[in-house]
Amino acid sequence: MRFRREIFLFSFSIAVVLVAATFISAPMLARSRSAMVRGSVRDGSGATVANVKIWLTNNATSVRRETVTSKSGRFAIANLEPGTYTLRAQSDGFAVVEIRDLVFKSKTRRYVRLQLRAGITAKHATR
Repeated sequence: MRFRREIFLFSFSIAVVLVAATFISAPMLARSRSAMVRGSVRDGSGATVANVKIWLTNNATSVRRETVTSKSGRFAIANLEPGTYTLRAQSDGFAVVEIRDLVFKSKTRRYVRLQLRAGITAKHATR
């Protein structure tokens, strides 16, 4: 009887370790294949533009991520699932800038330079 109890405790311990390892490693695996976009935003004169709203939308799932540029006009969006995205930038006094069909594969790192223009209704670009 004591032997059965020891086997049960040993088996239970192994099961707990395996379950814990699964929950710990799953987020790490997801992050290891995630993509990232960083960028900067400038106006027509070349000056950086702060507080620009940036939207990045997964074309397949419609999941949208949002951020705002820093004082130095920079932005970053991390932990992106692989897929095809549309990036939009908008700020008061400037036209909306849109970049379509940005493809992110596993572990892709992309840097995007955006230039905002005043007085234009919209700009559409591909890649």
